[in-house]
Amino acid sequence: RGAAAAPWAPRCPARARAWPRPPRGQVAGSHGSRGAGAMGNCSCTRKWPRSPRTNIAGQASKGECRLRIISVNDVYELDNMPRLKSLIMEQSAGFPPENVVTALAGDFLAPSLLSSLDAGMGMVKVLNSIPVEMVCFGNHESDIPHTKLMQRISEYQGTWLNSNMPDFEPELPRYTVRELRGESGYLGARTVAFLGLCIGGGPWGVIYREGAFGGAAATMVPVLEAARRAHAELRVERPDVDEVMPLTHQDLREDRLLAETGLFPAIVAGHDHEVVLEHHGPRKCAVVKAGTDATHAAIVDLHWHSAAPDVPPVVTVSHVDLSTCEPDGELMRKIERIKRPMRELETATVYELAAGEELTSVGVRYREVSMARLVATALRECLHCDAAVINSGAVRGNRDYVGGISYGDLKRECPFPSPIVVTRMPFSTLREAVQSSRRPWWDIPEGEQPREAASSLQVDEGIRTDSQHRPVCICHKVPDEEKLYAVACDTRVLKRNAVLREYCERFPERIPPDDAGRPVLPLLAEFFCGQLWRRLIDSTQGHLSAPGEWQAQSSRARLVNSAFDIFDGDRDALINTADLTREVERRLGQRLSSRIVVEQMIAMLDHDNDGCLTQAELRHGMTKIMSGVYPKIVSL
Repeated sequence: RGAAAAPWAPRCPARARAWPRPPRGQVAGSHGSRGAGAMGNCSCTRKWPRSPRTNIAGQASKGECRLRIISVNDVYELDNMPRLKSLIMEQSAGFPPENVVTALAGDFLAPSLLSSLDAGMGMVKVLNSIPVEMVCFGNHESDIPHTKLMQRISEYQGTWLNSNMPDFEPELPRYTVRELRGESGYLGARTVAFLGLCIGGGPWGVIYREGAFGGAAATMVPVLEAARRAHAELRVERPDVDEVMPLTHQDLREDRLLAETGLFPAIVAGHDHEVVLEHHGPRKCAVVKAGTDATHAAIVDLHWHSAAPDVPPVVTVSHVDLSTCEPDGELMRKIERIKRPMRELETATVYELAAGEELTSVGVRYREVSMARLVATALRECLHCDAAVINSGAVRGNRDYVGGISYGDLKRECPFPSPIVVTRMPFSTLREAVQSSRRPWWDIPEGEQPREAASSLQVDEGIRTDSQHRPVCICHKVPDEEKLYAVACDTRVLKRNAVLREYCERFPERIPPDDAGRPVLPLLAEFFCGQLWRRLIDSTQGHLSAPGEWQAQSSRARLVNSAFDIFDGDRDALINTADLTREVERRLGQRLSSRIVVEQMIAMLDHDNDGCLTQAELRHGMTKIMSGVYPKIVSL
């Protein structure tokens, strides 16, 4: 569709000088070497495509034309995508195909329940079906394992832009150039370059865990710096480019600064979850965001009313509420098939109660309850932190459990999608936050029952409280009053609990942004699959291994290697779904051996995505899953 994409490490020496490092070779599967939008290998003598109509100086003639960009951002659920497809078909009518760009400005592979099962594969299938032609990274694309991220990139049929992560592999286009068809019908009337920029680098690097994006997050270039540099280079390398359009995924305040540069007519942006239209800078650059989950779409038009080369386009922006659009039936049916594993998971048992074990969420607003403690413990384990707290009002099931719990039970208990972040704080702050939130439970006249407190904080099983609900230990140990502990909690708790809110205001540098968090449900799915692995391997020893056995590398390797030999029934040096289903049913019982749970157990450790586990994959995966504490549910 008239595009040319520039990879990070072009063979042209003059262009390679933009990055002070040796050029890397083209990576197989990179979008920089695929499709109509790929430039492939370039040389110093390569001629760029030129409009069929040129002026006497040999420069491309300009003409009147219009570009339409239809964008969404931060799409975690698939439900509105059939409506987006219908909108795109409707809003593309009357435009040459070259003059319509569909874009998604980051955060689409994760996090969601579906992505915890398929690592974004279903989303990519939907984007290809619409189609969405251009995407850029969002910070949550780093949530899925890097090998699976690379696989999603290879499956995506559009242009995946990466303008500020130079060490990311596979190599992706740094920019793509679209030649537009003019009102008179010829191609090349105007030319627009697109960038893809994701939050990171400098002070924003703290939102990423170590090793994010395969380690490439560590050398990300801040968006403002990368955008300025790319714009300057494009003006030299592609003097025929009329405008540069950034797709960004960053905070609104940073998009405002980017707009203030006066370099861009509009910024198609993501990261914030609100519908946004603001104008900033000398060009009144439009900063455009479409909310979340494709509830709305942004339509950005660039209209060149004159053929004069230096006349800028008139920019108009509108937002469309997609609830007004009829969904595309074919895509609806496809999404139903993609979401089938989610429905199967809802009925699957993920935890089986031991004889005499109690699990309840009844009375969660009046006291500590075991279900809330289990959820908090799961968050602590999955995020590998020291403690976790959750709001009592976020635990909604209000029931006693007998026998076991399904994923559907967990979904009913924790229906809210608020992200969980890890914040560092002293024990004194945690102690005061918990005790003050529970005041209606303990600050009552003698003989009266505790009062309801939806904002009371429930804690993980490593925290114990005294008679006045004051925490007295953390990680089962006496607290170190000088230490900063890593505490997982809901972002809403940080804003609504008075103690935590005041702490966040005093130490903003210790507080991660909301968008750095992960929803509860995918974390719970990860936790329970990890616990099934732990129980399964322990079952081969005839006992529950002590924490020290998992912490010691030699003991852990011995446990896992021994279990692998037992599970590999056909001696082919692989554990497949049939092997694991057999062992789960035999050792843990039929209730826990559902196909979808077993497949998820394999997927969470399957480094090369071949549907089977090697001994090395099992050993490496168990090292990551286990933090050394074997949580138990204590009846309260």
